[in-house]
Amino acid sequence: MNKLKEYILSTLGVALVATGLEYFFFPNNIAAGGVSGLALAINKIININPRILVFIFNIILFILAFFLIGSSFGAKSIYSTIMLSFFMWIYEAFLHPKAITENLILACIFGSAVLAMGTAIVFYQDASTGGTAIVAKILNKYLHIPIGQGLLMADCTVTLLAIYSFGVEKGLFGLLSAILIGYLDDRFIAGINPVKQVFIITNKEKLIVDFINNEIDRGCT
Repeated sequence: MNKLKEYILSTLGVALVATGLEYFFFPNNIAAGGVSGLALAINKIININPRILVFIFNIILFILAFFLIGSSFGAKSIYSTIMLSFFMWIYEAFLHPKAITENLILACIFGSAVLAMGTAIVFYQDASTGGTAIVAKILNKYLHIPIGQGLLMADCTVTLLAIYSFGVEKGLFGLLSAILIGYLDDRFIAGINPVKQVFIITNKEKLIVDFINNEIDRGCT
């Protein structure tokens, strides 16, 4: 049952990511880092459908995740990667998405919020939407870099290519979006998993342990 819940929530998260891309970023040529931003920038140069590029790049990256993070993360990331490409195909084939707003500031803010909410939901299932999210997860596991900061490091690299492809102004909006996504990812993840640890120094440990366990229904050791 828990596995089913994880996959249902991953699907919801991926749908939000696809929505942010298709209705805010892609129509406005905002390359907000990630594999999607990389694909959008490359599409401008060699005219290959960015949705196809997203799928190819993600396949390569989730193979890395399988070996570096583990089979469970890899399996759920495979699912999320496939579903992301599926949702993007559904949007393109049947809904023909257009920009909800052509105001780049609004597209940047709301696109980042929708996308960050989606990636946070997927991350909490110990999976990834693919792309630089996988890179961030690897950095988090081995170097203990917060996921949002890891995303920002990888996404800023992609932004440099976006500046070359779309010019300085669009590139800066892409950079701003990457910063917002990185910040909001950490905030959303903290909200989903609000775990806090408190150390209490006392000589009445039994009384306090009983109160914490029985009265406020929290864990205590």
